[in-house]
Amino acid sequence: MQFAKQKKIKRIGFISSPIMNYQGMNNFNWWVFDVKRKAVDMVKQSGIPYTIFYPSTFMDNFNLLTTEQTLLRHSIIIRKNLKRTKPG
Repeated sequence: MQFAKQKKIKRIGFISSPIMNYQGMNNFNWWVFDVKRKAVDMVKQSGIPYTIFYPSTFMDNFNLLTTEQTLLRHSIIIRKNLKRTKPG
């Protein structure tokens, strides 16, 4: 934040995760969300106007879901390597 202030940054944009709000619930703990929480707190306390975006998904997945909609009804797509398998 010190660098942003030195460079007179007018607004901070930060992409976080809505899932981090579940940190600590039902024994769900992941160190990444602790880091994200600290970053969000730093942005909020910086005194610089900010926008924090908590996306539930990104549109980079949109084409896969729309172009293969029929396939999704009849197959299982394993996103790791896009391998297609027949259910059952």
